[in-house]
Amino acid sequence: MSAQVATPLASNQLNDENQNAGAGTGKRDESELIQPELEFPARTSDPSSCLTPLRDDQSAYASVAKACLQLCQFAGHGSNTIFQDTTNNASSDLFHDPSYVTSISTCIAALQECMQSHKDRRCRILACETLAIVARSAYARIRHSPLLYSVRDPAVNRLEDEIGTDVTVALATVVLDDEDDGVSASAMEAIGTLILSSSTIPGTVVHDELLYQIQSIAFGRSSPYAPTLRAVVDEDPSIPMAELQIRVQENVLSPRLLQILDRISQYSDTAFVAAALPCVTACLIHIVRTTPATLSLMDRAVFSKRWSEVDARNLVDTAVNALVLPLLQTSTDGAVARAAALSGLRLANACPHTPWAAIINQYSAVVLCEDLMETDLPLEQKLAGLAAAVIACRALPLAERTARLVFLVQQLVKLPASMSISSSVSTAGLLISWQGWKGYRLPTRVGLFTEMALCFFVDDHDSSAASDHFETFLSAAIQNIDDDEGSLSPIKDEMLLVLATVALDIGRSFRLAPDGTPASTNSEALKKWFYLSWSILRAFVPSVLSGPKLAYLDEDVTLTTAGLTAYVQLLQDYLHGVGLLEPSTSVSLKLATNACPPHVLWDRMMDSAALLSKFETSDKGPPVATTKLMDELVAQELHHGVPSHHMRLFLLTLAADHWVQYMVSAAQSDFEAVTGTGTTSLNVKSGKDIITALSPQRIVKIIYASHVPIVNPDGRPKRDSVKKLAGETVKMCVACIENIALTAVGWRRRFGGSDAKQLISAAVASLQAKADDMLSEEIVTTIILPVSEAAIRRIQSHYESGPEGGTEFSLSELVIQPVKTKIKPLISSTKPAPVSIDAFQRGFWMQLCRQIVISRTRHAIYSSTTVDSNVYARAISPMRLTIPPVNDARDGRQLGTFGNPLAASDVWVKSCSAASDATQITMAATPQRLLRLDGEDEFRIGIFIRIFNMTAIDFMEGICLEVSSTLCEPADDTVGKHFAESLNMSFGELMIEAPLPFSTSTVYRQEVKAGDSLTWAIALGQEYSSSSCALELRPSVIYPKMNIEPEESGLVRVSLDINTGATVSSESVVETGSKSGEDDFLITSENGSQADTPKFTKVVVAGDLFQLPPMAGLQPCRLVFFVDRCGDYEAFRFLWFRMTHQLPPVKLERKDQEESRPQQEINDPISKKIATMSKLNWPGEAIPGGFAASAWAFSTLSGHHILCIFAVSDDQGNNPGRQALYFRSDSRSALFALVSSPLSRKAVVNAMLRDLVPSA
Repeated sequence: MSAQVATPLASNQLNDENQNAGAGTGKRDESELIQPELEFPARTSDPSSCLTPLRDDQSAYASVAKACLQLCQFAGHGSNTIFQDTTNNASSDLFHDPSYVTSISTCIAALQECMQSHKDRRCRILACETLAIVARSAYARIRHSPLLYSVRDPAVNRLEDEIGTDVTVALATVVLDDEDDGVSASAMEAIGTLILSSSTIPGTVVHDELLYQIQSIAFGRSSPYAPTLRAVVDEDPSIPMAELQIRVQENVLSPRLLQILDRISQYSDTAFVAAALPCVTACLIHIVRTTPATLSLMDRAVFSKRWSEVDARNLVDTAVNALVLPLLQTSTDGAVARAAALSGLRLANACPHTPWAAIINQYSAVVLCEDLMETDLPLEQKLAGLAAAVIACRALPLAERTARLVFLVQQLVKLPASMSISSSVSTAGLLISWQGWKGYRLPTRVGLFTEMALCFFVDDHDSSAASDHFETFLSAAIQNIDDDEGSLSPIKDEMLLVLATVALDIGRSFRLAPDGTPASTNSEALKKWFYLSWSILRAFVPSVLSGPKLAYLDEDVTLTTAGLTAYVQLLQDYLHGVGLLEPSTSVSLKLATNACPPHVLWDRMMDSAALLSKFETSDKGPPVATTKLMDELVAQELHHGVPSHHMRLFLLTLAADHWVQYMVSAAQSDFEAVTGTGTTSLNVKSGKDIITALSPQRIVKIIYASHVPIVNPDGRPKRDSVKKLAGETVKMCVACIENIALTAVGWRRRFGGSDAKQLISAAVASLQAKADDMLSEEIVTTIILPVSEAAIRRIQSHYESGPEGGTEFSLSELVIQPVKTKIKPLISSTKPAPVSIDAFQRGFWMQLCRQIVISRTRHAIYSSTTVDSNVYARAISPMRLTIPPVNDARDGRQLGTFGNPLAASDVWVKSCSAASDATQITMAATPQRLLRLDGEDEFRIGIFIRIFNMTAIDFMEGICLEVSSTLCEPADDTVGKHFAESLNMSFGELMIEAPLPFSTSTVYRQEVKAGDSLTWAIALGQEYSSSSCALELRPSVIYPKMNIEPEESGLVRVSLDINTGATVSSESVVETGSKSGEDDFLITSENGSQADTPKFTKVVVAGDLFQLPPMAGLQPCRLVFFVDRCGDYEAFRFLWFRMTHQLPPVKLERKDQEESRPQQEINDPISKKIATMSKLNWPGEAIPGGFAASAWAFSTLSGHHILCIFAVSDDQGNNPGRQALYFRSDSRSALFALVSSPLSRKAVVNAMLRDLVPSA
């Protein structure tokens, strides 16, 4: 694990009772246990003055601690001594590479001396930790991006070698040679601090897979296949640290690892062993990954060339048997046992076929479960412990796994539903703002519920045993949830959503492989899926009564509705799998969607229908239990009434389809067995209940009773679609009743009897509607009777004709005829309907929970299947920690391999100085990733300024740098004003919403020699990513104490405006030069002698303006692209219809039509990358008058959403179709920033669509 997983106990190291604090012998004074209070030192650019205590082996601990604190501050912030900032920028650091390298080398040497020779063990421990921190910070700072800076100081290479070799060798020497166990353990932990990271890139050789899985499960992290700004940043800061880790592990630790293991095994305190375990585990796993031949039981005589110098297998066995297993078996310290368990799980995953792997998994599960019994654990630690325990349970036998999961689910239901994280991260969490405060909320239970369910669906193939144990787990989970007067708690809503979605995705993986091709069927796995899905369908029958009773046209997008939708989809797939749902004749698949009001969740039933129609119905025989299940669902509607109108229609139509297919299958089975026996009975009771529930008059009454007419602002009723939807609903009900009646007609021909006649009479009676108090005569005569009477005539016709004993069963013409499904169009002339903040947050939370469940399920599917039908990508480990391969079309990590580097851009890099300036100023802007201890992604807009001394002289008094920002006010642009008016704001009001301009400066007081360079790195606050106008930056160089030269007579001093260059004022210079032939460069006094003191002035040289590109603060929407590169279209539709602001269409034309205007090509590879990553893999859909071809989903670094659709209108005669971009957002300022000027509009269109430009 990473360094932060198992932190040593500082009290054990500093207060070791076996060692004293002085020379190593004698009794220790109690005053030495008191921690000194240190004054925070001032920032300095030269830390050499504080190194004296480090070189003195008798110095006091307080002096050493203060010196170490100052060194850590210098290593992190560099050479700037004064920093002024009018706003809260993330960071501002100035570095002068030559002096910084020299200072760091001096600091490292002093720390090594203190670490090796100081008499006080506490000082040696502190020196070890400080040395690691300083070396790690310096290594990250000196590794400037090669894509941005082509010139690198040779001294940097020497420091890089010093950190990568000398520092780690010195620490390893202390580990082996220092007699103090606490100092030795601290040195080993310091090596881990130097090389380990919690923010590594997934899939690399140094990636901590266990830590990544724990973070993903416990804290709702995005999938590793999701596109992020990591593909755009100039160089990910984790890459240099990964190179350092590999270098240290291969060159320093591996040759000494056996000695290190022997030294650690001699530690007197188990806390010291726990402190050293993370670094040792990481090194062992690196050896295992890079020397696989030694783990494959290859004969050394035969495969001698494939053996390496390090015997990885014996090293791992030694570490497990000497360190990990004893701690797991005997340690009573919870923190120590937890560290051993985490290290053991990593080693068991790396070596899954070793004899001790199963033992490690069992002990680790026990330790991690016992650790959760503590009641005072913080929420984050408890979530991480639950995730680690679930991972440990994956490799346990089924019976033991079930017992552990029952305990874990009992702990899980006690947790709160959400947790808070920092607002500075770039996450898909729910952003909540209140009176200027912002914070993200993430689900806590959904990911853990998902992994518990996957432990039954994925990890075993014994269908009967898995079903029994899953029933035990499911009953235990439901029993721990308290129902409040029949209303379901949010925990049960989460359980329904998780279990139904997991079962649905696992079942569909048996139909389609991850690459979209038909999957090969595993009969045992499919059989297990039927058993487990059946358990879910039965357990959650009461859930159909959940949810609020809303108005007919209202849209409920809560967790409850999402769970009900997944339940119906699972029921459809199950019935289709057992042969009781025929897509070509199913009313629920063909007619139910058009009969329901538009709904972002229930609209996806069309996708289910399209998927099931591609596969033939399986002939599994009619299970009798399905009839009982469908009868219970129909009884819920008849006796209690299902609150959701969508749920009611889909359940009843599925019940009708099931009844028809069941009877047809029974008749066919009887015909194939013994013709004419008549032993099969017609299920009349179920048929009558379905007919009663689907009576057109009853359903239409429910519709009009729940409908609330929409009223315009002026009080007049607004035209709505209730009448049209009622007509579609009547067609659906009539089709179901007619199918049941026609099936009864066919049954009567085949078997005879009076049961069929009773059912036919009930069907005809149900179709005969009459007006009453709730239904007017107009509704009955115009909506119900035309369709019902036609169906009655068809039923009577079939009843009176046809041969006796026939085997054919007729169907309703309403089902047989082609049906075109309808969906709410994305593009319309009406403005988005207002949505309350509470409704949006509930819907966003539901979508986020869905994405987490889908992401975890897809990861399990990819880990358990093959890349193609024949070849496994790698041996499947029961731990499922390794990130599996995926099709390139879904892998967002592939997006970082195209385009030009940052240095080739004309937009993101600019020279801001003139040729005659004394210093050359180069500015660059790029998305910058900041490493965090919690592993979250945090991106900022990074501004890099490089200053070169171009003169042949030195700047003896240093230099001052300043950057000021202004908002670029839009020019007189008619189109831009039109966009501003559409947002109901003027230019001035939009400027008020923008963040305030800022000014920041830094001072370097040392000498700047000729040819030297300074690097100034600034990270802007996230609020500047959603500015309403383009942000312009102007750098300035200030030269202090410049000599004033005498001015010549006859010259004119001119003052120019810094922005426009226009002359502000001018004045003639009086004659101050020499009159008598003396040196003109000497300033004389009135009596002709030289002046005693020279005159100085401060010279300010301003650079050119640098304007940030309009897409500088954008990234792929983390909610839409949570799972993979393709994006989730349902999440896109949810956001699109709930964005509060939209722009008029941005009209486009082809570039060849722009010949009348001047051409200006934009070289902007970074914006094109951002647009490419943010584009959905979507086939498009028809809209009124055209076709929506492409869609993009962006989000700003500050959390706002920007959505875009490219649409083409239909051709009209000889006129080509009109092309346009449609934008919507929840932020007016962020939306207007993309279209505020002609240049910004052209830049945005150029990034999205290569061959199009905005129309004039």
